[in-house]
Amino acid sequence: MTQIEWSPKQLNLIDLKANPQNDQTNEELAKTLHIGNRTIYRWFDIPGFWDAVYERAMSYLEGELPKVLSSLAKEANAGNVNAIKLLLQHTGKLIEKVEVDHRLGVQVLVVTAEFDVTGKSALPKESGPKELKSVV
Repeated sequence: MTQIEWSPKQLNLIDLKANPQNDQTNEELAKTLHIGNRTIYRWFDIPGFWDAVYERAMSYLEGELPKVLSSLAKEANAGNVNAIKLLLQHTGKLIEKVEVDHRLGVQVLVVTAEFDVTGKSALPKESGPKELKSVV
């Protein structure tokens, strides 16, 4: 893939468009960057511009992950079952698979969770793999 050489003002525009806290209109962005309105729209049409904005936006979101995961852990510790499941999935400790027993013609959902949680937590305190089966 060819690396595009962006000008400093184009890089500023990419950063401003990607920043979730920036709520400037395109006209306001043009004034901020000391460029014309038409220039902004021409830059929007450059192949790769929106890919660069997306890539920069992902870096902003990655910066928010520690806070998001902390909030998720608080919800899980408060007993929120969906938060517990999502936290276990995110950490790779929850694996779901569907097994079909052809003899009986039923599907069995097998949920395997491996966890070792210490301290005060709503999560189970046992350690080692656990397997729960339910007929769907």
